[in-house]
Amino acid sequence: MIEPEPTEQPLQQERKPSQAEVAAMIADELGETEESVRKKIVAIVYALGRRQSRQLLTHALQIEAAHQAKETGSQGRETRWRASLGQHDPDIKEGHLPTSSTASFPACVG
Repeated sequence: MIEPEPTEQPLQQERKPSQAEVAAMIADELGETEESVRKKIVAIVYALGRRQSRQLLTHALQIEAAHQAKETGSQGRETRWRASLGQHDPDIKEGHLPTSSTASFPACVG
């Protein structure tokens, strides 16, 4: 009796994280626990997209590392992150969320 050959299954492509998952990863990386701040990060990820949001995180962490090298004991990560966003979009500084993808963000993410 001849055994049937096992059918080959196509390679499954690894699933990319959703925008909500990327926002959660960014918030976790920044140590953000406040719900209002986490919601703002979600809005930023939806406005910029996953890739640009991760680039913004990388840029923010590089800036933070440079600041820490120059200054010790100054502002915390959370304050600098919020302040840097507020410099680029006054609505974020005031606690308002961007409502469209035309919100202004640093030129480095593009």
